Amino acid sequence: MTSHFRAALVLCVAGAAALSAQQPSTPRSTGEDIPEVTFRVEVNYVEVDAFVTDTQGNPATDLTAADFELLEEGVPQSVASFAMVNLPMERPAQPTFATEPVEPDARTNGTSEGRIYLFLLDDLHVHPGRAAKVRGALRQFVEEHFGTNDLAAVVSARGSSADSQDFTNNPRLLLKAIDRFSGKVPFDGPTATVVLGESQQTPADPIRQEEAQRARTLMQSIRSLADFMSGVRGRRKTIILVSEGVGYDIYNSLGLAGGNATGILEDSEKAVAALTRANVTIYALDPRGMLDVERIADPTRSDADQVSFRRAQDSLRVLAAETGGFAAVNQNDFTSMFDRIVRENSTYYILGYHPSNERRDGKFRSVDVRVKRPGLMVRSRRGYLAPRGNAPRESPRPSGSATTAVAAALSSPLPVKGIPMRLSAAAFRGSSQKASVELVIEFDPSMLGFTEVNGRLTEDVEVMHSATEPGGKVHAPIRHGVKLMFKPESFETARSRGIRVLSQMELAPGRYQLRAAVGNKDGATGSVLYDLEIPDFQKSRLVMSGLSVASAQQSSVATVRPAPGKSRATLPGPMTATREFDSSDTLVLYGEVYENVSGAPPHTIDITTELRGEDGRAIASMAQQRASTDRRKGGGYEFTSQLELKNLAPGLYSIHVETRSNLGERPTATRQVRFRIGPPSIDDCRTPGRGCRIADGRDGARFRRPS
Repeated sequence: MTSHFRAALVLCVAGAAALSAQQPSTPRSTGEDIPEVTFRVEVNYVEVDAFVTDTQGNPATDLTAADFELLEEGVPQSVASFAMVNLPMERPAQPTFATEPVEPDARTNGTSEGRIYLFLLDDLHVHPGRAAKVRGALRQFVEEHFGTNDLAAVVSARGSSADSQDFTNNPRLLLKAIDRFSGKVPFDGPTATVVLGESQQTPADPIRQEEAQRARTLMQSIRSLADFMSGVRGRRKTIILVSEGVGYDIYNSLGLAGGNATGILEDSEKAVAALTRANVTIYALDPRGMLDVERIADPTRSDADQVSFRRAQDSLRVLAAETGGFAAVNQNDFTSMFDRIVRENSTYYILGYHPSNERRDGKFRSVDVRVKRPGLMVRSRRGYLAPRGNAPRESPRPSGSATTAVAAALSSPLPVKGIPMRLSAAAFRGSSQKASVELVIEFDPSMLGFTEVNGRLTEDVEVMHSATEPGGKVHAPIRHGVKLMFKPESFETARSRGIRVLSQMELAPGRYQLRAAVGNKDGATGSVLYDLEIPDFQKSRLVMSGLSVASAQQSSVATVRPAPGKSRATLPGPMTATREFDSSDTLVLYGEVYENVSGAPPHTIDITTELRGEDGRAIASMAQQRASTDRRKGGGYEFTSQLELKNLAPGLYSIHVETRSNLGERPTATRQVRFRIGPPSIDDCRTPGRGCRIADGRDGARFRRPS
């Protein structure tokens, strides 16, 4: 487990109990609404996923809570929460001409719910010669089976923070982390043949000791990741474990055989206990394939090799079976496995209950999920290991201050959707080695509890944001206390258009995940995640800053700049995180270009801004040129581009900015902004000359553009 995940785990567990009081367990019913992911830790609460199919293997999607029976150790349990989850597979919306996706430069927590995957790459037990196969298989999964509404993370078993990737829905970042996987040099000789439970003797051979340590490290990583995901409720949580397994008999750890425990046994038992308590499903993928099976089965191979090979595969089967997943072993093609994983993580039922047996004895409790309707089959985990020791205290709900609740939302591993939010960030060269990052945080105030004071609606809001590095370093959060005060008429505008908060932070070049959260003293919270890569503005020959975007219509949004400081962007209004505009709007972009040359002769820089349609056609273009004498101290050229969206039809568009130096090899730098034109509002259609009309219908007013 990486140090980053370890740090996030501490923050997540610390804040989850506080959130639990704000999000009580209530029965859910089936319907068209997909239940939201929640983050809570409850004492004596068990959640079980059930995948139900008919005899042809098709998911059954019309069951209710009354169709299920839930038993623990044969004793019927009362279902406290129930939900049917049927997740769509959403594909990226991008211009049809694009050879590569145009990544959004603004993020929201308002996307639809999706699947949650965690790729655990066991670089302790995968031969380097099979690393390319692993990378190819997981690339296939991301490219073919990962939806825009899904979230995934990548973690290495040996704990390399440089190889990890936090939860994101950005396929490019996931693939970059996957491509860093390289495997581990194999052991020099046959693997261990020790049968755990038959002896407590540790092999004296250093190779055997290293092998045992690798096995323990893998199990400890699995346990830590399960604990990390334990607070996520309302969604199936999946670990896709890519491993060749450990050559030990871990059946002993699950009470399936007698014997004395060893360190590996204890770690295996703790890993399975954490997985089952957190309701995390493991799907194991063995990259060795049939050729390796045939090689191991060769009569010339030693018995020790063959025994260890079988036990390694059995270890994968056990981890998967105990958690309701499956292991793909002895396979060369994982396509069918991936199809099955997606299917089982897209349509299922969630049943939560408070066990009637409250003893914390650490014993295995069988869980049996049954369906009363004939002809259906159910697959779920077979049980869980009860916790040991005293129950942890449940933290009381924060009272009188929003800081605790907002800090918990900020540290959540996944976005919190209570308050809809948007976040955008643009990095510019700073005065030192660090970049100056300008952030715009927009949120919907409808979920806040405004009170009337002297004819004004008021609310105290906490806004926090922070940055986390892949190595686990969490930068100190920046906190803004904002007092909102609105006249009744302006409050209605704020409710419909949102509230904007502008902030800044300084970060060194590198890869970060920005997190922003907002909330009030009553515990209403929301958070959003943003992946940011900051180039070294001092190093490359030609490099462009991020792009700040302002909108004429968005300039009227209530804006707060709680921290002192002036935006460097030369814009007619505050930068916005909104990326859906009306066709009557005008956009203005601000950016900077940095040329790191010294002693160069006089030359020029060309800057071209194009507005492109979905077919790739340039709808509008603006060319600018800067002379080398225009370069400011520090090597930067400023530019501003104005684009009118007049008469654009609803749809997807992009703004492409390219800059080129006319010196030497003429290097280039590019940036893109993706946005959407929405349908005109009723006010737009009432405005003379707007080019739209109202078509009456029984389903209400609809708006159309003339052909």
